[in-house]
Amino acid sequence: MKKSGLLLSVFLMLLLLPQKNYGQSLVCNDLIQVALDENCSFTVIPEHVLEGTIFPNCVVELDKTAPFGNGPWVGPNLSVMDIGKTYMVRVRHVPSGNICWGNLKVEDKLPPALDCEGFSTVQLTGVAPITLATTDLSITDVDACGAHTLAPASLQYDCNDIGVQVVQLTATDASGNTSSCQHTVLVSQSGLLRLCE
Repeated sequence: MKKSGLLLSVFLMLLLLPQKNYGQSLVCNDLIQVALDENCSFTVIPEHVLEGTIFPNCVVELDKTAPFGNGPWVGPNLSVMDIGKTYMVRVRHVPSGNICWGNLKVEDKLPPALDCEGFSTVQLTGVAPITLATTDLSITDVDACGAHTLAPASLQYDCNDIGVQVVQLTATDASGNTSSCQHTVLVSQSGLLRLCE
């Protein structure tokens, strides 16, 4: 009888203990800004959206279709197609079903990667100036988030430029991020013609 009384007491105590309801305390930030990484991607996790306590078993979902807030709700992965857009974001606590909402703005904050190491050579073939597109120089310019411009777009050299020239290059992406570097260009005459003398 003592064992059954003890078991009954333990059972009643467990019933009367306050239950943890993780979902009740979900609080989302009103607006968060996320910047895509060097691969032009980003995965939103609960820690990016929630204020205060982070609970286990939460998932992040995005509504990318206007009007926002009524779905369809998709996964938390962002890419180049999302730059400059603002979506509704929600965090859902799976066990309780409780949800909080906020807004999420996607940004591209990384400039194009511009490497001007080394040098390029240009051979003059006559007395007239030669025009060279800067994209033909021995440089690398990469932006995982897409197209960018390189300025100046072209260079012009003539007999007055024979020797070593240093050019300042600037790459600018669609989000306005820029990077700059200097590149060395060696300008010489073609063959034995010596047209510039």
